[in-house]
Amino acid sequence: MKKLLICTDSFLPRIDGIAIFLHNLIPLLAKKYKITIIAPEYPGNHINYKDVEIIKIPITKINIANYRPAKLNRELIKNHVLSHDIIFTQTIGPIGALSIIYASKLNKPSIAFTHSIEWELFIKAINFPKILKIHATSLMKIISKNLYNKCNLLIVPSVNTSITLEKAGIKTKKTVIRVGLDSKKFIPTKNKNLAKKKIGINSDYIVIGYSGRISHEKNLSLLVKTFKELQDKYKLYLLLVGDDGSEKAKRDLIGKDIRITSFVKDVAPYLQAMDIYVLPSLTETSSISTIEAMSTEIPVIATPIGAIKEYIHHGYNGFFIKLNSEKSLKENLVKLIEDKKLRLKIGKNARKTVTKMFSWKKTSSELIKVFEKF
Repeated sequence: MKKLLICTDSFLPRIDGIAIFLHNLIPLLAKKYKITIIAPEYPGNHINYKDVEIIKIPITKINIANYRPAKLNRELIKNHVLSHDIIFTQTIGPIGALSIIYASKLNKPSIAFTHSIEWELFIKAINFPKILKIHATSLMKIISKNLYNKCNLLIVPSVNTSITLEKAGIKTKKTVIRVGLDSKKFIPTKNKNLAKKKIGINSDYIVIGYSGRISHEKNLSLLVKTFKELQDKYKLYLLLVGDDGSEKAKRDLIGKDIRITSFVKDVAPYLQAMDIYVLPSLTETSSISTIEAMSTEIPVIATPIGAIKEYIHHGYNGFFIKLNSEKSLKENLVKLIEDKKLRLKIGKNARKTVTKMFSWKKTSSELIKVFEKF
């Protein structure tokens, strides 16, 4: 049995797309490989997986956009890279970067899953002064290019991501493997009014929702501003399911009939209570949360970025809005608020699309095929 080292700068109990990705895939990959995980030691309830070793590195006091990186532990990472057959990285934070560097030096197969366009995420997650944005973007591109070009293979979640990396001068061979979906967990509710009542929302409301990190790059201020402008005309409720630990970010989103849940263990009941899902994000690659919302038969309004352009078809299973456009968001929200039949039709088409395209079993199978080449 080959030894697979998974190196990641994001892991449970911190919740984001990378943590969800790994949580669903690790039990499937563990059937085929002897797995060791190196991850940051975030506070909270930790999880264990059968026959999987998890090594936690303490985090620093540095706070970058409500993300605290792990401390540098070169010797630990070097030793584990040396003792494993395949190195599978998820990010280019301290853990991911060092694992790529040592894999290159020690001639170990290094495969990276690109969950984000690093320079876009870094710049848009932090509210940089305009004068610094160009320099910060250039620096992150140089760092990303240098590290990713040391890898043997990049796994990308979409063709669009591959093209973006290629344009940035990242020449490493790339292959597309989509993220997965648990379509048996994320199912439509049989009674929307009851679903709302179960989480304490009056069934008279049309619930507009979002699920994920409450962070700057998600552009939730645009959603809140548009929501507030529509409240006088329609009976609306805004449900934001997620947390990033930033009290300031949450304060900026407070308002009448707006709820921010903070962390919830099971997102599905909250999605089932929503009538419309909105992702006004400034940067994305896959957006697992959007796929989960679509699986729950919710019509989605999103910006056409990353893989989202490959699974949402405007007017069929969702709607696109112009990047950072309040006018565009308002027009599409009104369209869905005023037409319940359209909401139901778009939602059904959404579930049909994502259940055909995405499954964690398929993702793991395709990953194993890739790993077997090394």
